[in-house]
Amino acid sequence: MDFVAVTESFDTGRLLPFIPPSAPTDVGTWQKRTKAWKRHAGTDPTTFDRWQALMGFVDVRNALQHGLGRLTDQQLRHREQLLGQVQAAGVNLNGDRLTVTQVDAERCYRTCTDYIRFLDALCPSA
Repeated sequence: MDFVAVTESFDTGRLLPFIPPSAPTDVGTWQKRTKAWKRHAGTDPTTFDRWQALMGFVDVRNALQHGLGRLTDQQLRHREQLLGQVQAAGVNLNGDRLTVTQVDAERCYRTCTDYIRFLDALCPSA
C-alpha cells in the first residue's frame, strides 16, 4: 500500500505552496492537511468522490504498517469511523484483522491515482 504514502506526499507537496511562510505548517495528518487546504487554498479535498475510500486505504495502510495487519490501539479509539472508511475501500475486516488481496491493492492504486488527478484539476496552478 505504498500508493498511500506517495499520495500523502503528493497531497502535502501540492498544499505547501499555498501556505504563507508566516503561517504554521503543521500538515502531518490527513485531518490537518484537510483543514489547511480549506484555510489556505480555499478548496476542499474531501469533495473527491471516493474520499471515504481513500481514507479507508489510509487506515488499511496504517494497520499493515503499525499493526501487522491488525487495527492498532489508536485506530480502535475511532472504530466506528474507521469501519465505515474501510468498508468504503472494500477491504475485508474480520474482527480487528484485515485481509488484503491483490484486487484491494489494485483498487487502492486506482483510488490514489484518481485522487492525484483530482488535486491536479482542483489546483492546476500550484
